[in-house]
Amino acid sequence: MSLEGLIEKFRGVALDRVEKMNTLLVTIERDPDPSEVEELQREIHTLKGEAKMMGFADVNLVSHLVEHLILECSKRAFQVEPPVTEAMFEGLDILRALLTKSPAGASAPIDLAGFVDRVTEVRNTEAKPRRETSGAFERASSQRIKLDDSALLRIQTSGSARIDLAKLERLGEATGEILLMSRRIGFQLGEFDLLRARYAQLRERLAALLPNSLNHETRAFGHELDGWLAEFRLSIALAGQWGAQLDAQTRELRHLPLDHALQHYPRAVRDLATSQGKQVRLEQDVS
Repeated sequence: MSLEGLIEKFRGVALDRVEKMNTLLVTIERDPDPSEVEELQREIHTLKGEAKMMGFADVNLVSHLVEHLILECSKRAFQVEPPVTEAMFEGLDILRALLTKSPAGASAPIDLAGFVDRVTEVRNTEAKPRRETSGAFERASSQRIKLDDSALLRIQTSGSARIDLAKLERLGEATGEILLMSRRIGFQLGEFDLLRARYAQLRERLAALLPNSLNHETRAFGHELDGWLAEFRLSIALAGQWGAQLDAQTRELRHLPLDHALQHYPRAVRDLATSQGKQVRLEQDVS
Protein backbone atom coordinates (compact mmCIF):
# COMPACT_ATOMS: atom_id res chain seq x y z
CA MET A 1 0.00 0.00 0.00
CA SER A 2 1.26 3.47 -0.88
CA LEU A 3 1.99 6.16 1.73
CA GLU A 4 -1.12 8.06 0.64
CA GLY A 5 -3.16 4.90 1.15
CA LEU A 6 -1.73 4.37 4.64
CA ILE A 7 -2.50 7.97 5.59
CA GLU A 8 -6.11 7.68 4.39
CA LYS A 9 -6.51 4.40 6.26
CA PHE A 10 -5.14 6.03 9.42
CA ARG A 11 -7.56 8.95 9.06
CA GLY A 12 -10.51 6.60 8.70
CA VAL A 13 -9.57 4.42 11.65
CA ALA A 14 -8.73 7.47 13.79
CA LEU A 15 -12.10 9.10 13.04
CA ASP A 16 -13.85 5.91 14.09
CA ARG A 17 -11.88 6.00 17.35
CA VAL A 18 -12.90 9.63 17.96
CA GLU A 19 -16.59 8.84 17.45
CA LYS A 20 -16.32 5.82 19.71
CA MET A 21 -14.68 7.95 22.42
CA ASN A 22 -17.46 10.54 22.10
CA THR A 23 -20.05 7.84 22.77
CA LEU A 24 -18.06 6.39 25.66
CA LEU A 25 -17.51 9.78 27.28
CA VAL A 26 -21.21 10.66 27.04
CA THR A 27 -22.07 7.39 28.79
CA ILE A 28 -19.32 7.76 31.41
CA GLU A 29 -20.35 11.32 32.20
CA ARG A 30 -23.83 10.05 33.08
CA ASP A 31 -22.85 6.79 34.77
CA PRO A 32 -19.12 6.06 35.22
CA ASP A 33 -18.39 2.40 34.56
CA PRO A 34 -14.84 1.09 35.18
CA SER A 35 -14.83 -1.09 32.06
CA GLU A 36 -15.92 1.79 29.84
CA VAL A 37 -13.39 4.13 31.45
CA GLU A 38 -10.68 1.55 30.73
CA GLU A 39 -11.87 1.27 27.12
CA LEU A 40 -11.79 5.05 26.78
CA GLN A 41 -8.21 5.13 28.09
CA ARG A 42 -7.21 2.40 25.68
CA GLU A 43 -8.72 4.18 22.67
CA ILE A 44 -7.03 7.54 23.35
CA HIS A 45 -3.69 5.88 24.12
CA THR A 46 -3.83 3.89 20.88
CA LEU A 47 -4.74 6.97 18.87
CA LYS A 48 -1.84 8.88 20.42
CA GLY A 49 0.61 6.13 19.46
CA GLU A 50 -0.75 5.74 15.92
CA ALA A 51 -0.63 9.50 15.34
CA LYS A 52 3.00 9.63 16.44
CA MET A 53 3.92 6.72 14.19
CA MET A 54 2.18 8.32 11.16
CA GLY A 55 3.75 11.74 11.76
CA PHE A 56 0.55 13.56 12.82
CA ALA A 57 2.18 15.74 15.46
CA ASP A 58 -0.92 17.87 16.15
CA VAL A 59 -3.13 14.80 16.63
CA ASN A 60 -0.50 13.29 18.90
CA LEU A 61 -0.34 16.46 21.01
CA VAL A 62 -4.10 16.79 21.47
CA SER A 63 -4.43 13.06 22.19
CA HIS A 64 -1.70 13.39 24.82
CA LEU A 65 -3.54 16.24 26.55
CA VAL A 66 -6.92 14.48 26.44
CA GLU A 67 -5.32 11.30 27.77
CA HIS A 68 -3.97 13.19 30.78
CA LEU A 69 -7.44 14.57 31.51
CA ILE A 70 -8.99 11.12 31.24
CA LEU A 71 -6.39 9.57 33.54
CA GLU A 72 -6.87 12.28 36.17
CA CYS A 73 -10.66 11.98 35.97
CA SER A 74 -10.50 8.20 36.29
CA LYS A 75 -8.63 8.60 39.58
CA ARG A 76 -11.67 10.51 40.90
CA ALA A 77 -14.22 8.13 39.37
CA PHE A 78 -15.11 10.94 36.94
CA GLN A 79 -16.61 13.02 39.78
CA VAL A 80 -15.23 16.24 38.32
CA GLU A 81 -16.43 19.75 37.56
CA PRO A 82 -18.13 20.47 34.20
CA PRO A 83 -15.16 22.43 32.75
CA VAL A 84 -13.00 19.30 32.93
CA THR A 85 -15.50 17.24 30.97
CA GLU A 86 -16.02 20.06 28.50
CA ALA A 87 -12.27 20.21 27.90
CA MET A 88 -12.24 16.52 27.02
CA PHE A 89 -15.13 16.95 24.59
CA GLU A 90 -13.39 19.97 23.08
CA GLY A 91 -10.27 17.87 22.58
CA LEU A 92 -12.29 15.23 20.71
CA ASP A 93 -13.79 17.96 18.51
CA ILE A 94 -10.31 19.27 17.73
CA LEU A 95 -9.13 15.75 16.89
CA ARG A 96 -12.00 15.35 14.44
CA ALA A 97 -11.20 18.72 12.89
CA LEU A 98 -7.52 17.81 12.51
CA LEU A 99 -8.31 14.47 10.93
CA THR A 100 -10.75 15.96 8.42
CA LYS A 101 -8.67 19.05 7.69
CA SER A 102 -8.31 19.81 4.00
CA PRO A 103 -4.75 19.30 2.69
CA ALA A 104 -5.10 22.54 0.70
CA GLY A 105 -5.47 24.53 3.90
CA ALA A 106 -9.01 25.71 3.13
CA SER A 107 -10.32 24.53 6.52
CA ALA A 108 -10.91 26.96 9.39
CA PRO A 109 -7.86 27.50 11.62
CA ILE A 110 -7.64 25.34 14.74
CA ASP A 111 -6.65 27.06 17.99
CA LEU A 112 -4.25 24.50 19.41
CA ALA A 113 -2.53 27.03 21.66
CA GLY A 114 -5.87 28.03 23.18
CA PHE A 115 -6.72 24.39 23.86
CA VAL A 116 -3.35 23.82 25.55
CA ASP A 117 -4.04 26.82 27.80
CA ARG A 118 -7.54 25.57 28.70
CA VAL A 119 -6.28 22.10 29.54
CA THR A 120 -3.52 23.59 31.69
CA GLU A 121 -6.07 25.74 33.49
CA VAL A 122 -8.49 22.92 34.30
CA ARG A 123 -5.65 20.62 35.38
CA ASN A 124 -4.35 23.29 37.74
CA THR A 125 -7.78 23.91 39.23
CA GLU A 126 -8.53 21.76 42.22
CA ALA A 127 -11.63 19.66 41.56
CA LYS A 128 -14.51 20.28 43.94
CA PRO A 129 -17.27 17.80 44.87
CA ARG A 130 -20.22 18.10 42.53
CA ARG A 131 -23.53 19.35 43.93
CA GLU A 132 -26.69 17.27 43.84
CA THR A 133 -28.25 19.87 41.53
CA SER A 134 -25.57 19.92 38.87
CA GLY A 135 -28.17 19.74 36.11
CA ALA A 136 -27.30 18.12 32.83
CA PHE A 137 -24.05 16.73 34.16
CA GLU A 138 -25.69 14.40 36.73
CA ARG A 139 -27.10 11.00 35.87
CA ALA A 140 -30.26 11.47 33.86
CA SER A 141 -33.51 10.60 35.62
CA SER A 142 -36.28 8.55 34.10
CA GLN A 143 -38.11 11.76 33.16
CA ARG A 144 -38.58 12.13 29.40
CA ILE A 145 -38.84 15.57 27.88
CA LYS A 146 -40.00 16.75 24.50
CA LEU A 147 -37.55 18.98 22.67
CA ASP A 148 -38.85 22.15 21.08
CA ASP A 149 -39.40 21.90 17.34
CA SER A 150 -37.16 24.94 17.01
CA ALA A 151 -34.23 23.13 18.62
CA LEU A 152 -31.59 22.37 16.05
CA LEU A 153 -29.82 19.04 16.43
CA ARG A 154 -26.52 19.18 14.58
CA ILE A 155 -25.03 15.79 13.84
CA GLN A 156 -21.33 15.87 13.02
CA THR A 157 -20.41 12.94 10.82
CA SER A 158 -17.21 11.59 9.44
CA GLY A 159 -16.76 10.76 5.81
CA SER A 160 -17.02 7.03 6.51
CA ALA A 161 -20.73 7.32 7.33
CA ARG A 162 -21.85 10.04 4.92
CA ILE A 163 -23.14 7.97 2.02
CA ASP A 164 -25.52 8.92 -0.80
CA LEU A 165 -27.33 5.67 -1.57
CA ALA A 166 -28.20 6.70 -5.14
CA LYS A 167 -24.56 7.49 -5.88
CA LEU A 168 -23.52 4.23 -4.22
CA GLU A 169 -25.86 2.31 -6.53
CA ARG A 170 -24.46 4.10 -9.58
CA LEU A 171 -20.95 3.30 -8.36
CA GLY A 172 -21.94 -0.35 -8.04
CA GLU A 173 -23.34 -0.38 -11.57
CA ALA A 174 -20.21 1.28 -12.97
CA THR A 175 -18.03 -1.23 -11.13
CA GLY A 176 -19.99 -4.09 -12.67
CA GLU A 177 -19.51 -2.60 -16.13
CA ILE A 178 -15.76 -2.27 -15.52
CA LEU A 179 -15.49 -5.92 -14.53
CA LEU A 180 -17.58 -7.00 -17.54
CA MET A 181 -15.48 -4.89 -19.90
CA SER A 182 -12.29 -6.33 -18.40
CA ARG A 183 -13.54 -9.88 -19.07
CA ARG A 184 -14.54 -8.98 -22.64
CA ILE A 185 -11.12 -7.51 -23.38
CA GLY A 186 -9.50 -10.60 -21.85
CA PHE A 187 -11.52 -12.80 -24.21
CA GLN A 188 -10.60 -10.62 -27.19
CA LEU A 189 -6.97 -10.82 -26.14
CA GLY A 190 -7.25 -14.60 -26.33
CA GLU A 191 -8.52 -14.28 -29.91
CA PHE A 192 -5.58 -12.02 -30.68
CA ASP A 193 -3.20 -14.71 -29.36
CA LEU A 194 -4.64 -17.10 -31.94
CA LEU A 195 -3.98 -14.56 -34.71
CA ARG A 196 -0.44 -14.13 -33.39
CA ALA A 197 0.11 -17.89 -33.59
CA ARG A 198 -1.19 -17.98 -37.18
CA TYR A 199 1.17 -15.13 -38.10
CA ALA A 200 4.12 -17.08 -36.63
CA GLN A 201 3.19 -20.15 -38.69
CA LEU A 202 2.86 -18.09 -41.88
CA ARG A 203 6.22 -16.43 -41.24
CA GLU A 204 7.90 -19.82 -40.89
CA ARG A 205 6.35 -21.04 -44.14
CA LEU A 206 7.52 -17.92 -46.02
CA ALA A 207 11.00 -17.81 -44.49
CA ALA A 208 12.55 -19.87 -47.27
CA LEU A 209 10.95 -17.66 -49.96
CA LEU A 210 11.90 -14.27 -48.52
CA PRO A 211 15.30 -12.57 -48.50
CA ASN A 212 17.20 -12.39 -45.24
CA SER A 213 16.43 -8.69 -44.81
CA LEU A 214 12.67 -9.33 -44.87
CA ASN A 215 12.99 -12.36 -42.60
CA HIS A 216 14.87 -10.17 -40.13
CA GLU A 217 12.10 -7.57 -40.26
CA THR A 218 9.31 -10.13 -39.77
CA ARG A 219 11.11 -11.65 -36.79
CA ALA A 220 11.71 -8.20 -35.28
CA PHE A 221 8.03 -7.34 -35.79
CA GLY A 222 7.05 -10.62 -34.13
CA HIS A 223 9.21 -9.85 -31.08
CA GLU A 224 7.78 -6.34 -30.85
CA LEU A 225 4.26 -7.75 -31.07
CA ASP A 226 5.03 -10.28 -28.32
CA GLY A 227 6.28 -7.52 -26.04
CA TRP A 228 3.19 -5.42 -26.71
CA LEU A 229 0.88 -8.35 -26.00
CA ALA A 230 2.65 -9.14 -22.72
CA GLU A 231 2.34 -5.54 -21.58
CA PHE A 232 -1.30 -5.38 -22.63
CA ARG A 233 -2.03 -8.68 -20.83
CA LEU A 234 -0.50 -7.30 -17.61
CA SER A 235 -2.59 -4.12 -17.87
CA ILE A 236 -5.76 -6.15 -18.30
CA ALA A 237 -4.87 -8.29 -15.26
CA LEU A 238 -4.25 -5.20 -13.13
CA ALA A 239 -7.51 -3.63 -14.32
CA GLY A 240 -9.34 -6.79 -13.31
CA GLN A 241 -7.74 -6.76 -9.86
CA TRP A 242 -8.59 -3.10 -9.26
CA GLY A 243 -12.13 -3.68 -10.51
CA ALA A 244 -12.58 -6.63 -8.16
CA GLN A 245 -11.24 -4.59 -5.23
CA LEU A 246 -13.57 -1.70 -6.06
CA ASP A 247 -16.50 -4.12 -6.30
CA ALA A 248 -15.66 -5.63 -2.90
CA GLN A 249 -15.41 -2.20 -1.27
CA THR A 250 -18.69 -1.09 -2.83
CA ARG A 251 -20.43 -4.20 -1.51
CA GLU A 252 -18.96 -3.52 1.92
CA LEU A 253 -20.35 0.02 1.88
CA ARG A 254 -23.78 -1.37 1.07
CA HIS A 255 -23.63 -3.30 4.35
CA LEU A 256 -22.51 -0.42 6.59
CA PRO A 257 -23.25 -1.34 10.23
CA LEU A 258 -26.18 0.57 11.74
CA ASP A 259 -24.06 1.75 14.67
CA HIS A 260 -21.91 3.76 12.24
CA ALA A 261 -24.96 5.79 11.27
CA LEU A 262 -26.10 6.25 14.89
CA GLN A 263 -22.78 6.73 16.70
CA HIS A 264 -22.93 10.54 16.42
CA TYR A 265 -26.29 10.93 18.18
CA PRO A 266 -25.26 10.45 21.85
CA ARG A 267 -22.76 13.33 21.69
CA ALA A 268 -25.15 15.55 19.70
CA VAL A 269 -28.02 14.93 22.12
CA ARG A 270 -25.71 15.53 25.07
CA ASP A 271 -24.52 18.89 23.69
CA LEU A 272 -28.08 19.98 22.90
CA ALA A 273 -29.27 19.07 26.40
CA THR A 274 -26.38 20.99 27.93
CA SER A 275 -27.10 24.10 25.87
CA GLN A 276 -30.80 23.94 26.85
CA GLY A 277 -30.14 23.19 30.52
CA LYS A 278 -32.15 19.99 30.27
CA GLN A 279 -31.73 16.36 31.24
CA VAL A 280 -32.00 13.95 28.33
CA ARG A 281 -31.48 10.21 28.01
CA LEU A 282 -31.02 8.87 24.48
CA GLU A 283 -32.47 5.40 24.11
CA GLN A 284 -31.85 3.45 20.89
CA ASP A 285 -34.35 0.69 20.31
CA VAL A 286 -33.76 -1.29 17.11
CA SER A 287 -36.07 -4.16 17.99
